[in-house]
Amino acid sequence: MYQIKDFLYKFFNPKGLKGFRNMSILVAILIFLVEAFLLFMPINYQYTKKPEKFTQENDYTKTFYNLEGDIKEGMKTSNYKMQNYNLVSSDDTEGIKIYNYVNNDKNVYIIFDVNNTVSKAVFDIDDVYEARYPDENKTKVAYSGLLIYYDVNRGIDINDSIDSYHNLSTDDIIDKLNNLRYYHIYGLNDENAHVLLFEKECMYIEFPYEGSYINNSIDYHACETLKNFDINNMNNINEFSKLFTLEFGKIYAKNSSFVYFGTAIMYSIIYPILLALVLYFILRRRGSVKRFKEHYAILSITSIVPFLIAFIFAWIIDTKSSLIYLGLFSIYSIIMSYTISGIND
Repeated sequence: MYQIKDFLYKFFNPKGLKGFRNMSILVAILIFLVEAFLLFMPINYQYTKKPEKFTQENDYTKTFYNLEGDIKEGMKTSNYKMQNYNLVSSDDTEGIKIYNYVNNDKNVYIIFDVNNTVSKAVFDIDDVYEARYPDENKTKVAYSGLLIYYDVNRGIDINDSIDSYHNLSTDDIIDKLNNLRYYHIYGLNDENAHVLLFEKECMYIEFPYEGSYINNSIDYHACETLKNFDINNMNNINEFSKLFTLEFGKIYAKNSSFVYFGTAIMYSIIYPILLALVLYFILRRRGSVKRFKEHYAILSITSIVPFLIAFIFAWIIDTKSSLIYLGLFSIYSIIMSYTISGIND
């Protein structure tokens, strides 16, 4: 028992911590790798096990989640079903059908394009483009197609539109394409529109975003995520919209947890290397800890206490463990490294 206490005491005792300065660099790297992985666990659990949290609480997606009202007669008549990941309808000849719902003065448009009407039209436009300019770069043609489709719907002659994009660079076309939104493509004339779009194999969700996000709009798509549903078996639009916004929540959760893992890696792997370099240049003349390897080894050991605190807090108070870790690790490690560097052998 005494040996265990003595071992744990080393993590709070500068003299004890100094004893780890000659530890293998591989062991130090392994410590940080394990911490990065474990820091990822609490937030990954929150994201992947509770995707509804994001759809309910997010200022934008909760508009979809809280839709109210009866399922409109046109939706029932068309009898939309998801069968083995494919959206079908009793109306095999139908084109694009748009249904509007309002939530707190925000327009939500539910769009069904069962037969991929837009995609097929764009492919036809691509054929016209290639016939007009047979030597054109295929990538440029593909990027231009949707933009030309939008132009044609606005009454611009298809040949004039093709000519205009032929004269632009691919980069310029990509910039224009990045600014094209579903409310443009489907003629909604509503820049604040919230859109749920269903094509034959995929669903899309788009909403305005007030911030620094590119183009002030966010859109996600999901293919082959929903196996079966039948709109006529649902009682109201809320039941319908929740089903699909929760699918968005799963996509958002997956992407967010991936991004968070990158953050954990940065805080646990890259940051300690930079901190060790700073300490090496500042403290190498102060005492007996003179090599970068020694500073890095000491940092790996001093990181354990902040890591344990951050890891526990992340489960208890539902917060981002890497931020707690970064703050505690910075303060604790700098204090300990400064103290250790002043201890002579």
